[in-house]
Amino acid sequence: MKRISYADEHLLTSAAVADALLQYAKGLAQAGSSDVVSIPTLHGGAPRQAELIIGPASQITALDTTDPERELPGEAEAVDELRRRAFAMHAPAQPVAFEELDVLPDVDGAA
Repeated sequence: MKRISYADEHLLTSAAVADALLQYAKGLAQAGSSDVVSIPTLHGGAPRQAELIIGPASQITALDTTDPERELPGEAEAVDELRRRAFAMHAPAQPVAFEELDVLPDVDGAA
């Protein structure tokens, strides 16, 4: 388990979630962008969801704990979603066929 420090709060989550969160936060910071994410945490031993806004100004740390690692409800989905978002930031744009354009570009300057 890892303890995430974020905005004077300390959240206990799995190592996989913490690592995926840090990777996505790093990508957002490099892109100068921000996003709201939801991650599974433990609070007082009970599973909870935490909503975080992360971006260039976020100061997030993740520290290993002595708590035994345990799977959290929604953990796999959260890790997959964080990784998907991180990958989407670096994925090349999908080509669009000319026929799929809704508006044709004005190439000769005429209206």
